[in-house]
Amino acid sequence: MNYTVAIIDDCVNDIVKLKRLLQQYNDLDKISFDITTFNHNEYEKLISIEYDLYFLDIDMPNINGINIAEIINRNYQDSKIIFCSMREDLVFDTYSVNSFFFIRKSNIEQDVNNAYIKLSNSNKRLNNIFKCTNEIINYRDIIYLYKDNNYIVLHTKNNRIVKERVNLKAVINQFENNGFIEIYHGTLVNVRWIKRIDKNENKLILKNNQEQFISKRKIKNVCSLFHKYISED
Repeated sequence: MNYTVAIIDDCVNDIVKLKRLLQQYNDLDKISFDITTFNHNEYEKLISIEYDLYFLDIDMPNINGINIAEIINRNYQDSKIIFCSMREDLVFDTYSVNSFFFIRKSNIEQDVNNAYIKLSNSNKRLNNIFKCTNEIINYRDIIYLYKDNNYIVLHTKNNRIVKERVNLKAVINQFENNGFIEIYHGTLVNVRWIKRIDKNENKLILKNNQEQFISKRKIKNVCSLFHKYISED
């Protein structure tokens, strides 16, 4: 799979180093990177085009990398965001913008390798599909689903709704094995689409800004699986 990549940083040497580290993985495990670089003054140009991967510095003149990530999340929901920064103290702040990985510039070679491994594992899951009667849907494109008598109702990206006659019990394991979490009896959410969890109000906010109620009995497990996904997957 070829990934379009955007790198933005206020340090030219850091851009060159990161680009070189990424290019060494080209064609390994059938992954390659088509890289475009931007200096910190070109952030408006960067956010005007959709890329598969965005590598963002955090501390830059004029704009903060986390603010750029917020814009990317609003406009390009399928894109992945990776921070590459000296500001290791801000790693938890990046969770709020659904970062895919955090690369420490102080440990850049090892962290780039770890990010590549995570990306490779994620790429392998892209082939996982749910076969409906009239179409095939990639699991990553399903935001959430719920049981409706003898049907399941799938809500996918681009505001599509697909109703399939199947017993949820018969397919729940395959959904859970592909990153879905049961948040309420008969309702499962794709962990990839979770933006954040509000434990005080027992709800989660999706990347499309929809909200879903979480049962009190399940909220501990939902939080645990979500944090495991963003830190280890």
